[in-house]
Amino acid sequence: MIIQCPACGARAKLPDSKQGAKVRCGECERIYVARSGSGSESGATGNGSTLAIGIGAGVIALIMILFMVFNSDKTSPIDEVPDVVDLKAPADIVDQTGWDSAPVKFARGLHEAAFNGDEYRLQTQLAMDLVWARVQSTDATSVAPAGFSALTTSEVDSLRGDIVQALLSHDPENLVGRWRPFDGEVLAEDDQTVLLHLSLEPRDSSSEAGSRNIEWQLVKVGDQWKAWSWERWYSEAELKASRIRRKKKIKRTVLSDGSQVIEAEPGPIPYEDTTSAETRQQIDALLVKLVDLELPGRESNKVKQELVLYGKEALPPLLTLFYEMNLKGFDELEDAIAAQQVHQMLSEITGYITTFKAHEALGASQERRDSGVRQWFGWYHRKFKHFNARPEEVDLLEESIELKTDAERREYEKYKRKIEQEENN
Repeated sequence: MIIQCPACGARAKLPDSKQGAKVRCGECERIYVARSGSGSESGATGNGSTLAIGIGAGVIALIMILFMVFNSDKTSPIDEVPDVVDLKAPADIVDQTGWDSAPVKFARGLHEAAFNGDEYRLQTQLAMDLVWARVQSTDATSVAPAGFSALTTSEVDSLRGDIVQALLSHDPENLVGRWRPFDGEVLAEDDQTVLLHLSLEPRDSSSEAGSRNIEWQLVKVGDQWKAWSWERWYSEAELKASRIRRKKKIKRTVLSDGSQVIEAEPGPIPYEDTTSAETRQQIDALLVKLVDLELPGRESNKVKQELVLYGKEALPPLLTLFYEMNLKGFDELEDAIAAQQVHQMLSEITGYITTFKAHEALGASQERRDSGVRQWFGWYHRKFKHFNARPEEVDLLEESIELKTDAERREYEKYKRKIEQEENN
């Protein structure tokens, strides 16, 4: 049969079996219903009707001839078959990795459960064997989840209770109960595990904390997802914005005793782009050991020596760790001693000294402790770019801090002697 496009007049030949099918014009892309342009639609007979049909057919033929003359450039070859369009209803689109994907919905549900105090839901949606293994493991020693089966019922209940209470905590640093997800995506997934990130906002509308991010790791138990790891992570945009804000806030400050120091707002600092993934993993492992107060002295000294050898590459993660520890606070003496370790490690690598002391028991005042943290970030924004290695002789008086008191001078001389002794050994 011959069909003709009602839009542009292009004609084409189709098998009779395509009568009533939807086709796409090869010229103008118009979709229309294929119907034969020839053949009688009526079985009427008689002279009157025959005459009328004859006249009508003549008029139609004349019109078609004129139409073809004026539209001959638009007419496709009669043997060209247009595309037959399959207009089936589109399949439902399933979100596999975004906000409405199953793993992201599961993690969002954990935030809601923590906010609503739903302890039962949290208890049943944690993979406790993996949680236990994560808590027990260090970068130096990996604990297998199989060991969880050796725990007594009371030990399991105690661990589960501690974990759930941590998720329910009202501490602003708790990113589960206190923070609401507003965006998220799956980064990696296989049949049994998922790694995903959520972007969060504080549930307290009066908070000025801004947005934060959390990384969840899930495992499939049977046909259900369960969580076993959750921790904060920093996006590149967050790190970049934080760095820009800090650069604008470098300032010279005079402390209450008259000491002049240069400070900057602290915050997370990313690794340098030139630092390899392998080196980053090695430095991260060393930092875990650095703040492990139960590490034997000989091994602790080895950790410090290795960090000194990494030099400039170790400074961004050291400063980030220092920032995070300062956010948490140093109310416990153990935390204060660990922070003091990080401070001393920064001094070992850079040869720079600040007023920082982490705890009153270590001779700190609140002013000097807080300023000491900001002084490190002031050093970073002023010196890091051109820093290569610790100079053999360090003249601290050329730095931002002016040592005006006898106590500061004694501490300075003591520090110099310590450095010299370690170099001689």
